Amino acid sequence: MKLRYAKASPFVRKVIVFADEAGLADRMELVATDVWAENTDIAKDNPLGKVPALVTKNGTFLGSFACCDYIDRRNGGVRMIPDEPKQRWRVMQMHGLADGAMEAGVAYIVESLRRPAEFVYPRYLE
Repeated sequence: MKLRYAKASPFVRKVIVFADEAGLADRMELVATDVWAENTDIAKDNPLGKVPALVTKNGTFLGSFACCDYIDRRNGGVRMIPDEPKQRWRVMQMHGLADGAMEAGVAYIVESLRRPAEFVYPRYLE
């Protein structure tokens, strides 16, 4: 497994912690990826131009939940994402909530630090 990552990505950190908890972090090659660089090649693994992207022999998994779910099904131990529908849905809801909070944080950083000052929309930041 090869994880395309950026240090600053909370989504990547979620996948790395999950892999560690699953006991598979040592089987994952980390490939540093600067999605903001002009010459980035992230699109070859993720046409959305985002990390995480988990490249495996079974294909590439995009987004933190898909990466975590794939890792969970590879760990050979007790699953952290249950198969039983009601329990699985609850875990999916929590992942969605966590992802939404992280998306809001990333959007704030992009708006306040990446966008030229003259184009920053203060009401958006509020």
